[in-house]
Amino acid sequence: MGLTPNGLLLEHQTILGLKSYEHIFFDLDHTIWDFEFNSREAVREAIVALKLNIKNVDRFVMVYERINEHYWEEYRKGRIEKEKLRVIRFERSLRQFGYKDPQTALDFCEYYLAHSPYKTKLMDGAEELLDYLKAKSYRLHLITNGFREIQTIKVKEAKLDRWFEELIVSEDVGVKKPHPDIFHHALSITGTKESSSIMIGDNLETDIKGAHGVGIDQVFLNVNGKDSYFKATHEINNLLQIKEIL
Repeated sequence: MGLTPNGLLLEHQTILGLKSYEHIFFDLDHTIWDFEFNSREAVREAIVALKLNIKNVDRFVMVYERINEHYWEEYRKGRIEKEKLRVIRFERSLRQFGYKDPQTALDFCEYYLAHSPYKTKLMDGAEELLDYLKAKSYRLHLITNGFREIQTIKVKEAKLDRWFEELIVSEDVGVKKPHPDIFHHALSITGTKESSSIMIGDNLETDIKGAHGVGIDQVFLNVNGKDSYFKATHEINNLLQIKEIL
């Protein structure tokens, strides 16, 4: 149970205008699974394993992350296919460091995909928050635009199935967040409705506006303090602040 500002006990009840939720949907990467830390570690390991002569590894990581985000955005908008996304981000990054051989990019891609999903670092506060929510009997689920085989490994290796019931992947549904159909699918397979659900994620466009579009309340995880061009139901800068909401 939690306390209202007036000291009243709450347990999934609508009291003094507070909203009642039963099902909580989380984004996976950047929200629960620490994508930056885990990805950077895998990229650094790939450089060593492939014996690449890259002097400034930090700069390579920075270049890769910028290029990776660009192509992920293209993928989310349906402008490139999964297989192209997987390789082109490494091709473009390596080219800036003098590696133009396509095979090097393929080798880098294979190493990265074989190792990154086995990393297990979660976002700060994630375990404490998930234990807290589970103890309060919330039903927890994941909605991700990632690739099914990769996201399944992440969930297993990080033991996220301790907390989460459903892993809803855009590949399985045929559309990506923020498309309404993926949220409707999530509601359908979990047997819940919009009014008793809330979506938590770090991406204003895919997680927050997507959930808003189908009538689901949202929590925007704004770790880096980015300007918010869209007003979510709630905005936080660390996961543990969710305890003040739920």
